[in-house]
Amino acid sequence: MREAFDRDPFLCLCCQQEMELTEIRHVRYGYLYHYLEDVDWIQR
Repeated sequence: MREAFDRDPFLCLCCQQEMELTEIRHVRYGYLYHYLEDVDWIQR
């Protein structure tokens, strides 16, 4: 990603702190990744 976009996508543009990936959502397919998807107590 750094090579393709010429910057680190996980660095905040305002404060330059590293961010965490919490979810990836697609309009058609829904959630492709969610950081709590392996937790048993989550109900969707």
